[in-house]
Amino acid sequence: MIFSRALMPSLLLIAFAGCGDVKVAPEPADPQATQVFVDPASDSRIDLVLGGTFQLLLTSNPTTGYYWYQTAGDEAVIEQVSEAYTADPAPEGLVGSGGRQEFEFEAIGAGRTVLRLSYQRSEDDVADTVELNVAVSE
Repeated sequence: MIFSRALMPSLLLIAFAGCGDVKVAPEPADPQATQVFVDPASDSRIDLVLGGTFQLLLTSNPTTGYYWYQTAGDEAVIEQVSEAYTADPAPEGLVGSGGRQEFEFEAIGAGRTVLRLSYQRSEDDVADTVELNVAVSE
């Protein structure tokens, strides 16, 4: 197929008409924003910068006698700054419903640590354990 020289500019304009939109990559996420992890799998990795924070939300039902406890983690790298329990909404009069334990940690020193939390009644009665690999950079 042969195109005339008169049609060539028009064809070029049509071909490149969609090329005028410039896509700009989104800004990187705020490294100081609190990261939230809901029931994370063991061996999950959490990357933080100094001063960064993260929350862990873990399914829990303290009426069973079990509760999440931090059992390992280098306190020179991360520090637990809060812990709370929030019950799930339940019909009036219903007892024994579950909820979530909410932990918040802050990165206070550069390095790596394994944060371990155990869902237990006692050290001898552990129902579940979560280990998270935490890395803090400057």
